[in-house]
Amino acid sequence: MRSPSSEAGFTLVELVVAVVILAVGILGFLGTSALLVRQGADADLRTERAAARQSAIERLRAAPYDSVIDGAALLGRFDVRWVVEDFPRVKNIRVITVGPGLAAPAPGEVPTLMPAVADTAFYRIPRP
Repeated sequence: MRSPSSEAGFTLVELVVAVVILAVGILGFLGTSALLVRQGADADLRTERAAARQSAIERLRAAPYDSVIDGAALLGRFDVRWVVEDFPRVKNIRVITVGPGLAAPAPGEVPTLMPAVADTAFYRIPRP
């Protein structure tokens, strides 16, 4: 008769340890995957916001210098407004983009997706 230690196979303890290690690995993978999906969505949103802002700036650059005035446009999911300050040799333009974006509810907190986040960019058009 063979002794139990000489039989091939796994003990129940070895099986439980293997299942726990596998579960920890799968949970780590899922957590990392969720983080990567969120970062990808955040990057897409930032790219869309930058494209809306750039589109408004390109419209202003394409317009004749004397016709560049305050205005607004709805570009995709973003409301883009611009305020023009006219100086003798240059027009300073403040471009305000409002739409979905990441914002921290309070200083030091983790940024979350908010429906209306505003940011401002500045642009100059020199007199030709």
